[in-house]
Amino acid sequence: LVAKEAAVEYFDLKDSCWELTYRFANEPENKDDDNNNDNNNKVPRKFYSGRVQLQFLSDGYTTNLSNQGQQQVVVSEQQAIINKVWGWDLEVSDQDSLRYILFSADITLPPPINTSERFYFQARVDGGETEGEAPLSLVDGSVTVKRDISAPSGGWWGIFRGADGILAQFRQLGEFKCRPIAKP
Repeated sequence: LVAKEAAVEYFDLKDSCWELTYRFANEPENKDDDNNNDNNNKVPRKFYSGRVQLQFLSDGYTTNLSNQGQQQVVVSEQQAIINKVWGWDLEVSDQDSLRYILFSADITLPPPINTSERFYFQARVDGGETEGEAPLSLVDGSVTVKRDISAPSGGWWGIFRGADGILAQFRQLGEFKCRPIAKP
């Protein structure tokens, strides 16, 4: 007989624990390949997937439970390594008036990409707002990265030459799902 795991429910994000199952790429899908002749400098698009267990602490910090008290074990040399997870925030969207949790993580991608950068995570928060309501669920998780916008040559855009990083946007790289887990 296999012991059945008891269902875990949270009604507040503070001190809640979650397992994220993610799948994301190192680069966003390039929508303008046909208009861009710069494909020689293009980084190959590679996908990464895995799981990580996080605890959203009451002070706004986040603990990575997956590598707590142990050296991070690399299962495969093709696995992304989550080095640090930064604080979390709960925000209400101006666009749809729904609640979203936002947090970021510094992630190292293995060769041939061989880079470390900050990835941003966002999920809609359903339930748990008032007493007697349904337990919290984190849904529609997306993984994004901040990328500079390359300004077209000439004209008005010339004022941004040499000012890299001023024009930037968040580009979606993948998705994640969440399930509540028991506190350690």
